[in-house]
Amino acid sequence: MELIGHKTSALLDLWSLCHFFFGVAIGNLIFKGSGYSTTAKKTSPSFKIELLTLLVILVLAYAWELLEFKLETGGAGQYIAYWFQGREHWANRLLSDPLLVLTGYLFSRKFQLFIWPARMVLIAWLCLFVFVFPHSMAYL
Repeated sequence: MELIGHKTSALLDLWSLCHFFFGVAIGNLIFKGSGYSTTAKKTSPSFKIELLTLLVILVLAYAWELLEFKLETGGAGQYIAYWFQGREHWANRLLSDPLLVLTGYLFSRKFQLFIWPARMVLIAWLCLFVFVFPHSMAYL
């Protein structure tokens, strides 16, 4: 197993960056959806709200990995399976990608200035590698 490389043999791949940006971009929305308002309250959020937010983010990250596995194995047709170009290494799927989503969320809590730029990068990334270069999985 490589540290950085192709998704079928490495702990981290280029799409791992997308997971980090997803955590920054979406994690903050989940936190705000928990009912905690940073403008109304000047105190820090309760432990329960923080824990619930972390659990929801991890559940969503692992749900995405499950869906991704289903798509990689041909669950939505062979064209989609071909687009994915193989299955992710188990350590990438079960460890690094979900933890990068969680790390992105924690980063967004500390550096809120980066939330909107991360959302723009995420949108541009998905548009570029899904619509413009649809077979990017073979090389990244």
